[in-house]
Amino acid sequence: MKVSGILFVVLVACVAVSCRQKDIRVHTIHVPDMTNNAAVQAVGTALARVTGVTASNILINPEQKTVMVTYDSLQAGHKNLEFAIAEVGFRANEVPAFPGGVKTATP
Repeated sequence: MKVSGILFVVLVACVAVSCRQKDIRVHTIHVPDMTNNAAVQAVGTALARVTGVTASNILINPEQKTVMVTYDSLQAGHKNLEFAIAEVGFRANEVPAFPGGVKTATP
């Protein structure tokens, strides 16, 4: 009985140590309506508010109208990123812009 108790403790310890703490992933998002600096700012701010994303892990390329985000997928999914952009009024990949977003008009 003592041996089985020790084996159980060792098994529980192995499982606890092997559990993932983070799952870092990179997702590229096409934002076709990101046409000016105000749009770039709005998209960056929206993404930085998503749990699992930090501002330093957001690379915005206004010329290609893409955003590359490094995020922890145990805290957010790639659709959370796309919906965060859509909520501020910009289409993100296949997610349409939400009506009433804060999208800034092109000059």
